[in-house]
Amino acid sequence: MRTLRKTEDGFSIVELIIVIAFMSVLATVTVSMSGILAGRKAHAATEKLSTLVGRTKGSAIAWSKGGFHDVTQDVDVLLTIHREPDGVHGTLRVNEEEEDVLLSVDRVQFDAVYAQGRNQSLAGAKSVTLTNETVFTLAFDKRTGAQLPEADGTYLKQVVLTEGEKTYRLKLTPATGMYDVEIATTAATSE
Repeated sequence: MRTLRKTEDGFSIVELIIVIAFMSVLATVTVSMSGILAGRKAHAATEKLSTLVGRTKGSAIAWSKGGFHDVTQDVDVLLTIHREPDGVHGTLRVNEEEEDVLLSVDRVQFDAVYAQGRNQSLAGAKSVTLTNETVFTLAFDKRTGAQLPEADGTYLKQVVLTEGEKTYRLKLTPATGMYDVEIATTAATSE
């Protein structure tokens, strides 16, 4: 009986095609999953922030003593967004009680867009990135639910949360105190 001996080492063309096909399927799944997972932290932070804004407005209408003209006064219902060593926090103060919520641990950039006037125009708006030295504040009028201005007369129009290529905008309407969340795919902070 005659036996065949393999004299050449290596892979056959069929084996190479199978390996290449398997690697391309694996690469496709990996890219798809990274697209799904990208922005998860920014999305979660946006949801938490949206809830805090709603609770701030509701608390202002229900519990505030009223009569405030801007956030520099000792406003009794106030939301502050600030950075601490463990991440970005939102603190809701109602009268003397405070509730602190961890909005995001890392990788999410917070920007605020401030503009003059209560209308929706972003003409002349300034964008501020949240750092250890900056704080974003938000307060509402008890009677109307409208947003109270900052000391310089500007209003918080947007809070922009960015993680990688995923951007979420919490858009505020100062005149009514209404807000809406918008999802964008680019990292721009204003329209």
